[in-house]
Amino acid sequence: MSDQMQNSDLFYDGTLYTNIPLLFDIVRQEIVINRYHQNVRMKLLSEKVKYFILAGHRFENITLAEGKEEYLSNGIYDIIFDGKASVLVKRLKRIRYPLKAEDPPGFVEEDLFYIRNGNSLYAVDSRSSLLQALDDKGELIKAYVRKNKFRFKKNIEKELMMAAAYYSTLNK
Repeated sequence: MSDQMQNSDLFYDGTLYTNIPLLFDIVRQEIVINRYHQNVRMKLLSEKVKYFILAGHRFENITLAEGKEEYLSNGIYDIIFDGKASVLVKRLKRIRYPLKAEDPPGFVEEDLFYIRNGNSLYAVDSRSSLLQALDDKGELIKAYVRKNKFRFKKNIEKELMMAAAYYSTLNK
């Protein structure tokens, strides 16, 4: 979101710190802060970070159990909707090295979408994967998706948030 330090709330090692200037290095999936009263940057231990709120987004450090599916990984997830079913986004940025040495390296951005329903985390990138994640109300969700003409291409983030919000209203 920014290459400058931004004030954030950070829950680290069992303590909530407010208004802490920090950076989230999306390439390395690390949180960087300034050392206390010094202009020296240091990274925090990822396993001690529970969550942080940066620029209005809540990011959680999620550790998955061993033996889970290979498409799920431990790391920092952006919680874009929190309800009965939460929508999470794993925001990734990778360095792309060019074929020609004189060309500068660039970045490739990728967002992976998930739905957390109960204690399970489901990768979602299509109508069928959404219905699988919300299968206890599958027919109602299917009708809602059809009625609102979800395409899961351009506006997948918005469409998943709408579906999760509708699912939450069904489970009151």
